[in-house]
Amino acid sequence: PRLTGSALVPLALHTAAVGGEGESAAACDFLDVLLKQSGCSPQALMPLLDVILGLLAAARPSSQGARRALGKFVADAVSAWSELFVVPGAAPAKQWEQLLEVLLCCASWGMESAAVTLPAWTSLNTAASRAGLSAVYAPVFANAVRAYRLASRFPEDFPAWTFEAQDAFRDFRDELRHLL
Repeated sequence: PRLTGSALVPLALHTAAVGGEGESAAACDFLDVLLKQSGCSPQALMPLLDVILGLLAAARPSSQGARRALGKFVADAVSAWSELFVVPGAAPAKQWEQLLEVLLCCASWGMESAAVTLPAWTSLNTAASRAGLSAVYAPVFANAVRAYRLASRFPEDFPAWTFEAQDAFRDFRDELRHLL
């Protein structure tokens, strides 16, 4: 709870957005630990989510690595909190809807960012099915499918990619096909 007002959260999100590959990953690892700890304390969750959403709104990831790191952070948040926010008989909280919009935005940043967000959509789908809220989340899933369709198109320069990058793209498409 004390970290919600701490300068550590904005610093970590800023570092995740503009840091180099290693710095972005370390900042997101810190944020992931914070997410896991806050998930155990529902009273701390909403203020923390408000802080995170405010900071994410101002984030301008400066590289593909930073976009991937922020996408992973948002995906980890959705995965960690799906069971807390997706509950039968309760309308989704405004902050939860905003976090899902950010997740959708991350999925539209390209294949690498889309790939790291796939597990969050799986978690959300599972939580919505368990809670009997699949119809409530259907429009969100439809928007996600559109974003993933764009991210999964073969780029024109695909033959020029390294074999590792081509394999990663094919793996992403296989995981997406399995999810759909």
